Amino acid sequence: MNRIPLLLLTAGLLSLGCARSTPGAPRGITVERIQAPASAYVRIAPEVTVVTIDLAVHSLELLTEQEFGGSRTPEAWAREHGLTGAINASMHLPNGRSAGFMLDDDRVNNGQDNPAYGGFLAFDPRDPDHPPAVLAGRDCEGFELADLRRRYRSVLQGYRLLDCGGAAQSWADPKLYSAAAVALDREGRVVLIHTGRAWRMSEFANWLATDRQLAGAIFVEGGPEAGLYVDLGADVIRAIGTYEGIPHASRFREIPNVLGFRPRR
Repeated sequence: MNRIPLLLLTAGLLSLGCARSTPGAPRGITVERIQAPASAYVRIAPEVTVVTIDLAVHSLELLTEQEFGGSRTPEAWAREHGLTGAINASMHLPNGRSAGFMLDDDRVNNGQDNPAYGGFLAFDPRDPDHPPAVLAGRDCEGFELADLRRRYRSVLQGYRLLDCGGAAQSWADPKLYSAAAVALDREGRVVLIHTGRAWRMSEFANWLATDRQLAGAIFVEGGPEAGLYVDLGADVIRAIGTYEGIPHASRFREIPNVLGFRPRR
């Protein structure tokens, strides 16, 4: 039996910069708003929203335009389908399909392995003995996409921000933009990450990899379409992306595919 390599995001993320927990969050959800350090490229320190989700309490769901028809904002996706929150599932093509591999049970959104994307998030295991979610890397020891598909009902693909050892991946793109990212921590919890202000992705990846405390983050969208919505009951998070040279938007853009979560029944 092949071993699926896990790329795990450590809890050390919350120690980077000044973090503040959001009070009143539902059980199994931790929210941090972190003021990341400014730099030569980021004159104003960007706020990073980090939402950690315990998969023993909450389940993940993949919702697509292919299945439900039409794009929606992250907030509309969440409200329509009774989700606690939603983030971009992946970058997408003009037809709304994922730009990388995407499978949800028997529904294939995009069956092609994108050679430019090296990270795979898989969840909803077919065998309850498997972890509820894994984050695998193409060049990590023991990785096979076919094996991942056999073990998990839902698989999505994206750019990797960190390599198998937790070091920052190289990003040649010098442009500044917001990002939405998905990761796991050492305890197998899903971590949703959103940068509010635009910055270089190479710098964002380096920030995630500080002191090699992090591993396993994948990039799922950038710019104004990068969005994160979470309804905490006592508080609502609406994290909206931007791109260099344009004003920061006050409203979400519609997106065709989201990764959502809700309390387990």
